[in-house]
Amino acid sequence: MNDRARNPIAPPAASVLSHLRRTEEMAAARDSIGNFEAQHCARRWDASLYRPVADEMLHAEFPQWRDTIAWPEGKRFAACLSHDVDCVQLDSRYELARTIALHFRHAGDVGKKLKHLGSVVGLRKAPRKFDVFTPWVEAEQRLGFRSTFFFFPTRVRERHIIDNVYRWDDRTTYRDETCTVREIARDLRRRGWDIGLHGSYLSPLSYEMLAEQKEDVEKAVGETIVASRQHNLHFDAARTPALLEKAGLLVDSTLGSNRDIGFRAGTSYPFRMWDAAARDWLRLVEIPLVLHDGALLRPDNLDLEVESAFAVCKTVIDRVAETRGVVTLLWHPDKAALPDWFALYTRLLEYIHQQNGWGASARDIHEWWASGGMGARHHALVEKLAEAAR
Repeated sequence: MNDRARNPIAPPAASVLSHLRRTEEMAAARDSIGNFEAQHCARRWDASLYRPVADEMLHAEFPQWRDTIAWPEGKRFAACLSHDVDCVQLDSRYELARTIALHFRHAGDVGKKLKHLGSVVGLRKAPRKFDVFTPWVEAEQRLGFRSTFFFFPTRVRERHIIDNVYRWDDRTTYRDETCTVREIARDLRRRGWDIGLHGSYLSPLSYEMLAEQKEDVEKAVGETIVASRQHNLHFDAARTPALLEKAGLLVDSTLGSNRDIGFRAGTSYPFRMWDAAARDWLRLVEIPLVLHDGALLRPDNLDLEVESAFAVCKTVIDRVAETRGVVTLLWHPDKAALPDWFALYTRLLEYIHQQNGWGASARDIHEWWASGGMGARHHALVEKLAEAAR
């Protein structure tokens, strides 16, 4: 007779002892002030938010579905690589001056206005001649990957206090030259990278703002854009999807979290978004955001050190690879100046490559998902589940 048969409570007892003895805390993982926090617990990463539970249910209901998924060149899964362009120059005087003016306008009283005016001393600091775009392009290019750069529009009819403030005509360092943001966006597109809309904070509630901002980015780039991600991931599930589609966008990648990682919609698959008002599915496709630099590494978020962040990202990527789905990564371009943040991204690219993943832009993934019929087959299964639930 084995140990479990002799003592059926042995495994739970061992688990209890492990918890009470704090065995997992003997590892080196700590936050920036040396604490072992909830984000370091194995049970955190086994929770349903960190698993594509909707995909797992879909596989259980339709076992044949996974075998119909085919990515380019026999790739096992896809990685949607993306960058939200929140600033274009480190220590930019232009951006600082506009930020001060924006905060001054929004300040409620004289004291707060004066406090913001005090920030003008920062204008003495010289801008850093640091290229925030090329390091990402080179890291991706080495592996044959491509990504989407989501640019913030210049034309914003009502700018929120947390909106970005750079302009298309601002100049910054790029490929050993000084270029305008417009020239950078056009060059990135010409070299095969995708450009999308990083809509302003108030735009997800306004068709007019979304349409204007999409047009603004298109005029700057010189061609139609198809992808969007809202600034600060500001999104109203009841209203925003229909507005994005009405504005002419085909694919969105906003559904993630500012302060955590995981599967907000429970899925790693691109899926057609639901119009709550019309009670029907839209043509607009969502590619869920899964892994996010700020959520992983910022002290006010998960505050993971690099090795812990890499370990949990590997776990999530493995789960997506098992579903043959899409893992979306967001790393902000200005974080190229933070060696640990940039190194984590390049290590994740290498891991995706080693696991036979396809690193691609939101545009490319949307086109492949639609043209190969996978999107239609996935939606048909969703419709079957909806019918069964009626």
